[in-house]
Amino acid sequence: MISSLFRSLSIATLLIMGSAAHAQIIMVSNAGLDGTGEAYVEYSTFFGSTYHWDRAQSFTTGVGSYTLNSIDLKLVGRNYDPSTFTVALYSDSGGDPGSLLATLTGNSDPNAAGTYTYTATGGYALDASTPYFMVASVPSGELGDQYSYWMSTDPSDSETTSVDSWTLGNGHHSRNNAGSGTWSFDSSSLIMSVTATAVPEPSTYAGIFGGLALIGTFLVRRRKSR
Repeated sequence: MISSLFRSLSIATLLIMGSAAHAQIIMVSNAGLDGTGEAYVEYSTFFGSTYHWDRAQSFTTGVGSYTLNSIDLKLVGRNYDPSTFTVALYSDSGGDPGSLLATLTGNSDPNAAGTYTYTATGGYALDASTPYFMVASVPSGELGDQYSYWMSTDPSDSETTSVDSWTLGNGHHSRNNAGSGTWSFDSSSLIMSVTATAVPEPSTYAGIFGGLALIGTFLVRRRKSR
């Protein structure tokens, strides 16, 4: 009876731990904002010249440890015939996007207005209290074709909601010149949400298993006293 109770308690505890470790949470979002402008994400070639506009929105993690699951983008739609829209996670380098960390998977041709989800396959471990960038781009095209997308923007992210002190950058970054130009700052914020999974601290596991050990000791002593 006692051993059965202990086993049931152990299984229940492990299930609770598993559920907590795999709960996906929207950590930061300004999705409640209405778009008041358009930001092109574009690849175009005209008369031998290449125009390549990337857009980047920063977010900063809070004090806990998390794994990135996905990023949702609010898009207005498309112009012409694009089909290579990509979303990636970049590091921070002096306040601008730095190096590529992970390419997210999702719709490469989100041609209708709406919210689109781009997923970090297998998850990506995020450091605590660290800035990152979501970078949207159209990296390739054909001569004479123009690839254009719009992202909804708003001059203020005052309606941002966050968990565990996560924040979205106030404003976004853009660059031209075939994706290798200098990043410049725009005061409007891209509308997006970041979803992540909490990673329990080792002390959390130690506390749970320590509690189970104490319960087990108590049950064994109780059985011996009978």
